Amino acid sequence: AFAAYLSRCNPMGVAHRITVPILILNADDDPVCKPRNVDDNAPALLGGRSCPRAVLLRYGKGGHCCFARGLTAARWADQLSAVFLAEA
Repeated sequence: AFAAYLSRCNPMGVAHRITVPILILNADDDPVCKPRNVDDNAPALLGGRSCPRAVLLRYGKGGHCCFARGLTAARWADQLSAVFLAEA
C-alpha cells in the first residue's frame, strides 16, 4: 500500500510531459527530497530523454522550500525563478 502510494506520487512518472522550461531547486539537507533521490533521477530527467528544458540547481542548504538568506530570511528562490522564466 505504501509502495503504491509512493509510486503514484513520484513526479518522474509524468516528467516526460513537461513542455515548458522548468527550474528545479533542491537542497542536500532537504528532509523530503533526499540527495539520493536526486542522484537517482537527475540523469534521466536532465539527459534530454525526459525533460529537455529542465535545469537543476542543487544547494548544500535550503531545507524543503526554504531558500532564504539574511536576517530577514529573504526568499531568494522566488526572484531567481522569476528571472529564469523571463529569460527562458
